[in-house]
Amino acid sequence: MLNKYNNFLLNEAKINDLKNGDFILIKNEKLMFSPKLKKYVIVPKNKIAICSDVEIKYRKNEARGNTIILDILDDDWKPEYDCYFLVGDSIHIVKFTEEEAHKYKDGKIVRTQLSVVLEKILREIEFKITEKYTDIDFVDVDKNDNNLVSYVMYNKCKNVRDEKLNKYDNRYRQTMRIGKFLQKMNKNIIEKDIENFIAEYKAKWEKLLKDVKNRIIVVTGKDIAHWYLGDGYGKDIFGNGGILGSSCMRYAKSQRRFKIYIENPDKCALAIYLDKNDKLMARALIWKIDKPTGIVYMDRIYYADVASHKILYHYGKENNMKMYGEYTNSYNGMEIQLTKDFGDPYSNPYMDTFRYFYRNDMVLCSTSNIRGKGSDCYISHD
Repeated sequence: MLNKYNNFLLNEAKINDLKNGDFILIKNEKLMFSPKLKKYVIVPKNKIAICSDVEIKYRKNEARGNTIILDILDDDWKPEYDCYFLVGDSIHIVKFTEEEAHKYKDGKIVRTQLSVVLEKILREIEFKITEKYTDIDFVDVDKNDNNLVSYVMYNKCKNVRDEKLNKYDNRYRQTMRIGKFLQKMNKNIIEKDIENFIAEYKAKWEKLLKDVKNRIIVVTGKDIAHWYLGDGYGKDIFGNGGILGSSCMRYAKSQRRFKIYIENPDKCALAIYLDKNDKLMARALIWKIDKPTGIVYMDRIYYADVASHKILYHYGKENNMKMYGEYTNSYNGMEIQLTKDFGDPYSNPYMDTFRYFYRNDMVLCSTSNIRGKGSDCYISHD
C-alpha cells in the first residue's frame, strides 16, 4: 500500500519556516519598506534574496502583518540597504538552498512545467512533487513507452520559446526513465515507494493512453450531425462543459445545417474523443484538402477539458495532420472542391477555417479574395 500524500504540490514557503541565512525566491513584484530611507520601494518579481533577520511579529503601525528583513542578491537590482519585506496573504516565496539560489540566478534551474496528462497521472497516484525548480522543463509522458518521460533541458528552453515551438512537441526533447524522473521531483522518496509509484504510473499510463486510442473515433455522414448535438456532451471534473459546451452548433435546430458535412464523406470527417460513458469530450473536423494537394487538416478542437484537447491534438499530430492555428498561420489559402451549392450562409454550419464559399467555382476556402474581384463569395455565420 502506498504511503498517503495529502498534497500534490508542496505549498510555498511560510514566514514561520524562515530563519537567518535562508535563501528565497520572491515570485511576485512586491512593495518593500526601507527603514533607512523611510519609504517604500518596488522590488521586481523573480528576485533571489537572503534573510538577514526575521521578525515574527505584527507591525500595528503598518497594519501589514509579519515582516522579514532581506538583502536582495541581484546584480541588476541591489539596494544599498536592508528592506522590510511586508508579508500578506498573497505572498509567494520559494525557499532555496544556497546552491539552488545561485543555480536559479545563473539560469541553471527553472520552474518545471508538466503536461496536463502527466500532471493528471501524478495526481491520481498521489505522488507529491517537492522539487518545483529543476534543470528540466516541459515534461510530458512518452506516448509510446510507459518506462519514459520526455522533457527539455534548461539550456534549451530559451530556444523553444525564441523559435515559438510547441513546448511538448519539438526537436529539443530528450527522454528519461520514469523512476529517475520521480526521484528528481521528490528527493525524499524512499526506494520502496519509488517501486510502487512506478507500478502505479505504468498502470495509469496504460489505462489513459492505450484506452484513449480506443475512444478516438473518426465518423462521417449522418454521424457527424449526431455528435454535434449537445445532449451527448460530457463535462470536466468541475461539471463544466468547456468550449465544447458553448458551441453555437450544439442545438437541435442546427441539425438542418450539416448537409455540407454529411454529403461530402470524401472531403470531410469528424474526429471524436469519448469518455468511459461514451460522452463526447472533444471533437474536431478533419478535411481532405484539394489545394495544396496531399494535405489532411484537423480543424479547431472543441473540448470539455484541456486533457481531452491534448488527446485529440496528439492524435492529429501522430497521424501527420496539419493543425488548426499552426498550419493556417503559414498558409491561409486552402481550398476544397465541392460538387454543389449547399445554400446561403444560414443554411450551412458556422466554420472556423473554411468560412468562404465561391459559388461560381463551387470551392470552399480558408480565406477571401483569392479568386479575384467579382467572385460570388459568401461568409459563413453562426
